[in-house]
Amino acid sequence: MYFSSYKSSFGEIILVGTRDFLTHLNFIGQKHYLYGLTGKQLHASELPIFKLTKRWLDVYFSGDIPNFTIPINPIGTNFQKKVWSLLSLIPYGSTRNYGDISRLIDPKKPLYRAVGSAISYNPILIILPCHRVISSNGSLGGYAAGVDIKHKLHKLELSNSSAKSIITF
Repeated sequence: MYFSSYKSSFGEIILVGTRDFLTHLNFIGQKHYLYGLTGKQLHASELPIFKLTKRWLDVYFSGDIPNFTIPINPIGTNFQKKVWSLLSLIPYGSTRNYGDISRLIDPKKPLYRAVGSAISYNPILIILPCHRVISSNGSLGGYAAGVDIKHKLHKLELSNSSAKSIITF
């Protein structure tokens, strides 16, 4: 596993991955920081995957939607990966609530808490846009990197809400 860092206007971000896939995009010190990497040795590197991710982040933080995707392989359980894949369906500049995500998994069984827990462990922030998930009452709710950053991400996307989400798995 390899890592690199990226300085955004919202804080420093660490990128972790293999030669072929991004596995983590975390703000330094966030909740569940580097989830799933306990005991793994990380080596500093400027792999092509990190250069591509940094280019994606540059476009995103400039207020535009990147027109290319990043190969990702988030580390988590099958249920977590299912929830995280559904995040990519939330259009840029839009929001959904935990119930919306729950109903996509099982329309008959409320899974709000399980969905919320999976979202809180999302290892690839921004690219897997868990910041677009809000509470059913319309409040922002929590965010692993802090509600202040979540608010800033919403504000950034709303400044360009005519863009379409092109994030794919």
